[in-house]
Formats: sequence, structure tokens, C-alpha cells
Amino acid sequence: MAGCGASSRNSGQPADLLHNTTAIVPMPKNCTKALVALALTAAISDTAACQSVIVSEIGRDANGAWIEIHNRGALTADVSAWSLYLATATPGMPRTYWWGFRPNTVIAAGGHLLVRWLQPIPAVPTPGEVATGNTNPYFLFGLGAETVPQTQGAIALFRTQYSGNMSSATWIADWVSWGGNGLSREDLAIQNGAWRANNSAPSMQQGCSLARHPGSTWATQPELAWFVDETPTPGSANVGSAALSVSGSACAPMGHTLLGAPTLGATSMPVLGNSAFGLTVDNTTGVYAEWCIVALSGGTMPVGRADLLPPTPGGASCLVLLEPSTAFGTLWTRTAPMRTSLPMSMQGLPAALAGQSFAMQALVFDMSPSAWPPYKGVTNALTVTIGN
Repeated sequence: MAGCGASSRNSGQPADLLHNTTAIVPMPKNCTKALVALALTAAISDTAACQSVIVSEIGRDANGAWIEIHNRGALTADVSAWSLYLATATPGMPRTYWWGFRPNTVIAAGGHLLVRWLQPIPAVPTPGEVATGNTNPYFLFGLGAETVPQTQGAIALFRTQYSGNMSSATWIADWVSWGGNGLSREDLAIQNGAWRANNSAPSMQQGCSLARHPGSTWATQPELAWFVDETPTPGSANVGSAALSVSGSACAPMGHTLLGAPTLGATSMPVLGNSAFGLTVDNTTGVYAEWCIVALSGGTMPVGRADLLPPTPGGASCLVLLEPSTAFGTLWTRTAPMRTSLPMSMQGLPAALAGQSFAMQALVFDMSPSAWPPYKGVTNALTVTIGN
């Protein structure tokens, strides 16, 4: 698949892709190329839903820029009185632009509306799409518009089209800044909790979109919901079949030196193009000669096996939950206090990985020859399905 933009994925070196992981064990030769690529790159729980109508994706195609609006709520949303706001950093330009949604504009529950920015209104409308028009009269307050910039900009939804409300935080429904911060009215978005100070989403890259995971988990860190998407999906869901599921329980045998049973989780959703995806192992101490090894497999066993691990004092047994016959690799790293992180950027991976699933489980152990028990804990298993 042709990638978008220039990034470290073109180097093809494991050190670039693994970031701070420190060692990798070779994979069996019978692995598929897709799984090997994933191994070399090596949870979220929803909170109460906040704003139902959100900006969910921004991109460009052969016709120009587009902005996707998503109704993640359970009811039809009427946005007829709302407006779409663009802030830029272009010298010598107004840098603030509004476009008002037209009467009777509704978005079905779970639906999407694609706004084609600064593009002529077609003679025959396309279902699920609207065009703003490409001349000043189509935009509010006589300011016209600029094209959506790739390097730095901001998009917001205002629940109003009245000029007297545009400097009030109350009317901002959603906000995203990319490529930097400090654009006009960003302070209002910070004030009402739609954005965080001194944070931004990544800049857009040629051939990619800036996409958002639609979950409400990111209410306190909205910038983390955004990622550079190598497989743009204008007018449809951004994350496809992406999913995370936990199986089994974490285990720490008698005599362990951890802060508790080690728990395996993820930093964000596994979506192609998401550079923020990674793993976390909680309750590590980061002292002694402690290491963490994450095993990757094609699946899990219905019932875990204790005989694959060394015996431990007290007769308690921890279980290996991964299916050993489909194992295809391991990742190693030194542990850190409280939480050990293993970045697994999904930028630059082939599109063929979309929809594939694999499982992971981590073992925390002490490299000291005199350590007993020989391992300190085993995490739950985490099954990952890759979306796009």
C-alpha cells in the first residue's frame, strides 16, 4: 500500500518501529508476512457520553478538502442552526471562517455527514454530503474562507450561527487543533472543556486524513483520540472492526516483588495509521533485574495451561492463555515503576492487516540467577482486532 507523508516507516528497521522496546526474538518462518510486519511494530473503557455530534475526520481527495461530522448519539440530531468554524495561521488573511449548516440538516443516529469545504454546490446533491460553496456569499459574516491547511489549523462546531455568540465558550460543541496550538478561539474551547491547553493533534499528511476514534473515553484528553489515518474513510466509520478484549486474569505467585498482579492493557484503539497505539503493563516495580516479555499469538486457549511455566512456591499456578501452536513472536523491555509502556505504532502497516486478530500476554520476570520464583507475574491476555 502506498503510504502517506514521510515517516520512519520507510526505513524498515526494527529499531524505528519498536521505539523503546529493547529486544525482539525472531519469528517462525511459517508466519504470514502480515503478522511479521505487525510483530515488528509492536483499555479503553467508555465513560458517559458527552457531546453527541462531533467532528470525526478531516481530509482531502481529488475534489478538495472535506470535513466529516458524526452523530455518535442514539437520536437523530438537527444541526440546522449550527456552524462549522475553521481557524488558520495564514499571514495576511482573516484566519477565522464560519459556514452555516442549511435548514433541515439532520444527521441520523450513528450517521455521518460529509461537508465538502470551499467546493461548488453540485446540481445534483450526493446523499450524505453537502458542499459549502466556493465564494464569499456562502460563508458567514462576509469573510469567505481558506482551504483547510495540512500543517496547522483548527476546526470547531458551534451550536449557533449568530455573530454575537462566536466569542462565547458556551456555544462550542466540539474542537480539534492540529499541528500546533494557540489559534483563534482555542482558548474558548479550553475554557468549556472541548480541548486541552498546549496540546494538538498531529499535522495532516499527504494522502492521509486526520481521523478520530469516536469513543467518549477521551473527554479529558481529546487530542489523544486523533490519529493520522492512512486509509481515509470519508462518510463512514473511522476505526472499522477495531476491538480490544480481555481474557483470563492477572497472576502473581507467592514471593513476587511486584506492586500487585501485572495487568496488560492498551493506550488506544488498534487502527491502521494510529501512531499512539501501544501496550501497558501495570504494577511493575522497575527495580531488581526485572524485565517484561510480551508473547504474540494467533489466538488464546479456552482453558489456560499451567505446565508451560516453571513451578512456584505454595502450589499456586499461573496460566499461559496464549495458543502456543500459533505463537509468532515476542517483545522484550526493561520494566518501569508502576507502569511499563511498549509503543506499537501502527503507521506504515499494510492495508491487508485490517480485520486481522491476534492475542498477547506478558510475563514479568527477574533476570537475577538467584531469583525465586523464576517469574514474578503473568498478565491477563489481550486480544486485538485491527481496524482501519
